[in-house]
Amino acid sequence: MVTHSSTAAGAYTAPVPKHFPNDSTDYLLLTWDDVMSSAIALARRIVEHNGEYDRLITLGKGGWPLARILADLLQLPDAASLGISFYDGLERKEAPMLSQELPASISGQKVILVDDVVDSGDSIEFARKYLVDLGVKKVDTASLYYKPRSSYKPDFFAESTTAWIIFPHEYLEGIIGLTKKWQSKGVGQSEILRRLEKLEVPAEMLRYHVEIASLHT
Repeated sequence: MVTHSSTAAGAYTAPVPKHFPNDSTDYLLLTWDDVMSSAIALARRIVEHNGEYDRLITLGKGGWPLARILADLLQLPDAASLGISFYDGLERKEAPMLSQELPASISGQKVILVDDVVDSGDSIEFARKYLVDLGVKKVDTASLYYKPRSSYKPDFFAESTTAWIIFPHEYLEGIIGLTKKWQSKGVGQSEILRRLEKLEVPAEMLRYHVEIASLHT
């Protein structure tokens, strides 16, 4: 299910999540048009609330595409990336860790921290606190998608959903992840392909996935 935050006239209507038999998860595959429309809706909300910032900061690597779009829509010339990880080598930690520091001082600045989706909320909340500790004057948070189960709610978001989201900048990663998940549940290859087609994964991307998979067999 996808619900929408209130926006100005001309608000974007999000795509409908897909559901499959014997699978409790809904899936939402986005196109670049979907991302741009939601980014514009998000930018409108920020502007309507008189959001003025010195710098945009994103969480790599999922937030990179959105950061570039929002930097343009909000006309922010300065942007930077912050790395947050839950892994120390191969070991997953319960709490996030800083894996990439900012390349410049932001003390005294007003910043907006953005990510593509706020899922658990752990990463963006950790990053927000980190920026506060660095002495920023103000930090607001924003994301394209917000999941209500999250422990942290961003200041601005375009859409709310409980679905598993596949962004256009991670189609291959999404295909591989879904294939492994469904195979572990005993779903056959023909059914997996049918599901990917129902999700409207671009045919060219499916062909590329087959080509890449064949190189590793």
